[in-house]
Amino acid sequence: MRLEIYEYLLTPATSNDFVALGCVDSNQDLTSTINRRYIRSSVGARVAESERRHSTNEDLPTLEIRALDPSSFLASNQRLNYQRTRFYTRADRFRGRTMETTYWVEGEGKPQAAILQVNRQIRREALPLLYSRYRFGFDIHVEALPPFISDLTAEARKCIRRVAMTKRAAPFAKDYDCAEWANACKCLATMLPALEELKLYVVACKPSREGWHDIEPIEKEDMERMIQEPSFEWVRDLLQIRGLKKLDIQPQVEKCMSPGSNAMFHWIRFSKSIASSFTDVVRALMVGD
Repeated sequence: MRLEIYEYLLTPATSNDFVALGCVDSNQDLTSTINRRYIRSSVGARVAESERRHSTNEDLPTLEIRALDPSSFLASNQRLNYQRTRFYTRADRFRGRTMETTYWVEGEGKPQAAILQVNRQIRREALPLLYSRYRFGFDIHVEALPPFISDLTAEARKCIRRVAMTKRAAPFAKDYDCAEWANACKCLATMLPALEELKLYVVACKPSREGWHDIEPIEKEDMERMIQEPSFEWVRDLLQIRGLKKLDIQPQVEKCMSPGSNAMFHWIRFSKSIASSFTDVVRALMVGD
């Protein structure tokens, strides 16, 4: 019964979840039936179905961690006592200022993590459920990853299995972007011993007029040489992460102008090869023992 209560409070529950588990009828209102029928459902069936869905990553929930807007942080800092680690990030429209901020969880449907503070027994039993059943997504806010991970206890860090993040387009990355990316990769490699799955989005540039039609993809052998070039230092930072069970790399395609420099042309060519040769090369190095 306690495990069901923990799961109800710490993992998102939609009407589809309850219908799939036989807890409510599809044409009944969820709020009018949850208290009567959820607790009465079979504990064994509930836990077994939950384990099956999470082991196969079906409808895996994601907690989106973001750097808080520095202006919002500054306005509320006088009345809120932030216990989270503070850090500096680039702010304003052109990222021309450095301002202090912290991280926060974006979106609705956040887990009721306050239950972990009730007593030690509940914390010991519920903590693995909270941190192992979510994917922690950072998007391009990789500067928030090291503070978030460092604020967790060692027990919580051992429970994290899945992380998602986005790599900015290298031709537009500044020195501070490279430093933030390197710190995030080092954190994943050294502070999350149970990390099993990484979902990586790479910003891919595609010319808005001609597209990739006349662009030759990069073969696997050439890709192995390319990632050793100085402009691909971010890949070598990424390769610090080893022993994964699953690596999912997807291009995040954005429109761009026709290449006006060799660096931009190479990135456009690389962008076309993200889902093919780049994924094959990196996955061979990061997945498995």
